[in-house]
Parts: sequence; structure tokens; C-alpha cells
Amino acid sequence: MKDATKCFKMLSSSRYLQDVTRYALYSLLIFTPLARGSVQGWAITVIQMATLMGLTTFLFDKTVTWNWKWIQTPLDKPILILLLLSILATVFSLHHRTSIWSTILLINYITIFYLTIHTVRTRSQIHRLVYIIIGVATFLSAFGLLRCK
Repeated sequence: MKDATKCFKMLSSSRYLQDVTRYALYSLLIFTPLARGSVQGWAITVIQMATLMGLTTFLFDKTVTWNWKWIQTPLDKPILILLLLSILATVFSLHHRTSIWSTILLINYITIFYLTIHTVRTRSQIHRLVYIIIGVATFLSAFGLLRCK
């Protein structure tokens, strides 16, 4: 049992778990615009699997290090209200499957938002995130211009 605890501490202290979460977010930023707008079932499944992988490693890291600090944002209350309204609309909806699916997607997007806030902390990480966004936007713009001809 002592060896397992030592292994878990070594994993989290070496920042591998935080890197997995961060790279899961980076892969989402690159993949989602390229997957035909992420409206097809296979694309949404890949997005949810990457989010689940990032969330699992994030929660595992927090559990091992016992570092449960919540970073508050001005959007906490509006997001909570939106989530409650979505759940309420799902309960009273005539199309339960569509409403449940939409609520699951909303929860997924909220998870990505908070994972980004909790894992992208340093200036270099923020720069890398911005460079990825600019790079994907540039690629999509060039691809769109070439496709119009």
C-alpha cells in the first residue's frame, strides 16, 4: 500500500497529470473546429471522451495532492443559473431525448471552461493557448479562402 501511495505522489509531483489535462484541452481546441463544426455524433463523442479524460486526470491529481482550491470567476452565478434553467427545461420538455442531450452538452462545455481556468495558470501556458487558437483560426481562414475558389 505504501508503494502505491509513493507512486501516486510521484505521478502528481512530476506534473504528468496536469500536462494530460492541459493537452486534452489543447486537442479539443484543435479538433472541434476541424470536425465539421462538431455537430455529428462521432465528433461529439470524441469531444466528450477528451473532456472526460481531462476531467479524470484533473480530479485524480487534486485527490492525490489534496489541493481542492476553487478559483472563483464572475461567471459562476450566471453559469449556475443557466445550468439550473437547462435542467428545468429538460424536465418539462416535450422532446426529452433532445433536451437531455443538450443538457449533457452544456455540462460538457461548462466542464471545459472550468478545466481551462484551473489548468492554464502560468503566462507561458496562456500564451500557448492563445497561439493554438490563433493558429487554428488562421488555418481555417486559409482553408475557407482556398475552398471558395
